[in-house]
Amino acid sequence: MDLDALKSGINSRLEQPVTVMSRTVVCRVSRSRGLLLRLRRNLWMETALYLLCTPVMLFEAWRTEDSALAIYLVTCAVVMCLLAPVFAGLARRITRHIHADRSVQEGLKELLDIMKTYQRRYMLFNLIMVPVCLIYAIALVLAFPGEAPGDAADAIPMAAWQIWLMFAGSLLLLMASTWFIAKWWIHWLYGRYIRDLETEVRNVEETE
Repeated sequence: MDLDALKSGINSRLEQPVTVMSRTVVCRVSRSRGLLLRLRRNLWMETALYLLCTPVMLFEAWRTEDSALAIYLVTCAVVMCLLAPVFAGLARRITRHIHADRSVQEGLKELLDIMKTYQRRYMLFNLIMVPVCLIYAIALVLAFPGEAPGDAADAIPMAAWQIWLMFAGSLLLLMASTWFIAKWWIHWLYGRYIRDLETEVRNVEETE
């Protein structure tokens, strides 16, 4: 090989584009991946929690002699079985996003929209279930009056307005308690990571 051919080969190699990922991009991708892994972990943890609570409720329903309580526990177990695939589906969606070949900004924005929508609907679902569960429990107690705890003869007579007032007070108290507990629970599982994902999206937009 003569000198001119050698020089030509070296120059052609030097002219080829070399893609170098900056340290900032590497850190951003690493942080985003870490946030997604934590979100996925918590989704699988909540899925497992629902699946573990289901047999416990079914066992308690089988063991109790109260028909109203047994039906209520079976209903709760069925609802948990229906909710578990929702959490598992979101976890699998995050897994697909982690391994997807797409830009960081596009993927984070899409996943962020999904998680924020999920967060709002999860909170709304908890608040809606409070009056539904309360009315359902009262209906079951009324459907099986002979199995209600205590002696019916010793019950204190109450006027209709007193009953409605007690129902409204119980409903408001339960909804307020559910709102605070659900807000803390959702924030601990997902909210803080969603907030960090929003920060990552803004950082990506500022660098472009």
